[in-house]
Amino acid sequence: DCSEAVLLLAGEACTSGSALGALLTGPSVQCPGKYIQGIWYKYESDFDGQIAVITNAQYNDALTVFEGSCANLAEILCDNRDEFGFEGERSYVNVTSGKTYYLRIAKQIEYYGRDDQQGLCIAIEKRAPEYPVNDGCMNSKVLTINTACVEGSNLLAHFDQPIPSLNSWSRADIWFSFTPTNNKHLE
Repeated sequence: DCSEAVLLLAGEACTSGSALGALLTGPSVQCPGKYIQGIWYKYESDFDGQIAVITNAQYNDALTVFEGSCANLAEILCDNRDEFGFEGERSYVNVTSGKTYYLRIAKQIEYYGRDDQQGLCIAIEKRAPEYPVNDGCMNSKVLTINTACVEGSNLLAHFDQPIPSLNSWSRADIWFSFTPTNNKHLE
């Protein structure tokens, strides 16, 4: 329940929690899906900037962030970016010094992930996301034909449509471009 939200401090080790026996209370979850069981936390910001909320849930979860009071919650984010339930959420939230933010971790069922698991470990870090430099077509990294392999990471990258036909679970992409030097087939 929101009124019993556990206080989280930024920069501390993750706080363990369990959805076992929890009820889904408060406003309905706005992320797509069917949800049961919600665990409440709160964060009292002491700075202006961004925080990372990391859930590390053992099940498919959605993070909803509210501001206001328990009697008058205003949703500012609903995130189920890891909609397949592999590793929990890593969400970034703009915060203002002196404000209290309420966080509800809701358990999604009848989709991907483990319905039989209950545990999570939640942490807050004071930091802005570090997106890949080639996150988006307009910022594609230029490749030169017949040169060494170029490595990249799509960690924290956004996703541009369409979904690849051979990997419908894709949810992040980075971009590369090249200019052919002739009309021959490339391998």
